[in-house]
Amino acid sequence: MFYLIGLLIGIVIASVLYTLNRKVSFKWYDWVFSALIIGLLSVGTQHLLSSLAGFETSAAWFGFALFGGLAVILALVEWRLLSTRSKTA
Repeated sequence: MFYLIGLLIGIVIASVLYTLNRKVSFKWYDWVFSALIIGLLSVGTQHLLSSLAGFETSAAWFGFALFGGLAVILALVEWRLLSTRSKTA
């Protein structure tokens, strides 16, 4: 569990450093979206692992699909916002 959360945080830090080196400007809502994405992914991972430990596989995958799907949708919205902002600048 801690490995997955550490890996997720490392990917987020690397992507933030990459975008800061490319001179992409962040607005305040970009940080809110990023925090929500990280939170949803960590909640989904926690739900998946705890439900699998309790031998409830259908609930595990349904919860992971729910939280992970919301995180992916928010990530796509955030990516679209950042890509349009960098093209217009």
